[in-house]
Amino acid sequence: MGLLEIGNLLFGKKPKRTIRLVAFVNEEALFFATKNMGSYVYAQRSRERVENIQGMILLEMLGYYSTQKGSQKYPFPLGLFKSDTGNFIAFVSNLQSKMLVM
Repeated sequence: MGLLEIGNLLFGKKPKRTIRLVAFVNEEALFFATKNMGSYVYAQRSRERVENIQGMILLEMLGYYSTQKGSQKYPFPLGLFKSDTGNFIAFVSNLQSKMLVM
């Protein structure tokens, strides 16, 4: 649902670069770390097409929701300034990729 909502929010926008919303299959056992893993297949195809991929945002572990206070925990020091209620989506990056999540 999160990926669909992002698509909904992007609808009608005119971004400077192409944005692809991609969902992968075969990411877990028995296919994990094999040539049949969906993300591997996609990456190989992108390499063969010499695509100029500038960034990627991974929606990992998306699906938890709670309005209960204390239901969300962060590693230190993020917990000092982030909500402790699990009713949001957070995008996190390293400094090099910060423009992808701002």
